[in-house]
Amino acid sequence: MGYNNSNGGSKKFEMSDYQFIGDHNIISDRGQQGWHLELNVVKWRPEDTENKFDIRVWSPDHKKMGKGISMSKPEISSLKAILNTMDDL
Repeated sequence: MGYNNSNGGSKKFEMSDYQFIGDHNIISDRGQQGWHLELNVVKWRPEDTENKFDIRVWSPDHKKMGKGISMSKPEISSLKAILNTMDDL
């Protein structure tokens, strides 16, 4: 996975670039190996100015991750508002 940096070049994303902000919030367990679906606040790259809300599957030691989604504060607020209007929840 790569991303474009500010000078137009490309840099490979390194797993060590991310930082968790606060506690891990486990949504549910995923299988026998201890993986969890989690909601976390993360900073993906040191130069990021905005933290992201991230929902994804993580290994117990948080060295491996599965597919997920990261959202900004306005995006997660919109999702929260939509969920609050759903009668099925």
